[in-house]
Amino acid sequence: MSYSKYDYRDMPGRRFGHLIAQNLVNPEVTQKSSQKWLCICDCGGQRAILARHLVNGETKTCGCGLLHRTHGHTANYALTPEYMAYNAARARCTGRSPRFKYWQDKKIEFRFKSFNEFFEHLGKKPQPRSQYSLDRIDNNGHYELGNVRWATRSQQMKNRNPWKRRTKKQIMLAKILDNTP
Repeated sequence: MSYSKYDYRDMPGRRFGHLIAQNLVNPEVTQKSSQKWLCICDCGGQRAILARHLVNGETKTCGCGLLHRTHGHTANYALTPEYMAYNAARARCTGRSPRFKYWQDKKIEFRFKSFNEFFEHLGKKPQPRSQYSLDRIDNNGHYELGNVRWATRSQQMKNRNPWKRRTKKQIMLAKILDNTP
């Protein structure tokens, strides 16, 4: 929303990212976008912030770093393979994926409450990581405890639903992958 069209009287109690606007700090300033508002952050910190920075999304925290908190399994905020698999599976089930229709038609749900629960159940992705991906043991089941595993491409090809006829190339590839150590 453009701050020139914003009604600054609606600021108290309004949430902007991790901040909640409390009260006007400098009421003597007549230009509304230059007014500062005292905000309380989700971390408990307080800070006076320009109204225009709140409205245009430029400031979302008191500076505490809440925006950069991670699941605890990263180094330098880099996404781990496990976290990318978690996000991809969740996206497939919540409509944030182009292939959402397939999972929606089968009524497949993502039932992990958090990444930590997901990680505790599956553990680290096995080495070599490029050969493993997330797999549902029962293809008609949900992404939930007891129904997911790290699987090779060969294991996943054997675990497919027979809805699609396999080509000769796919059959040959499955046989080759079965014979690899």
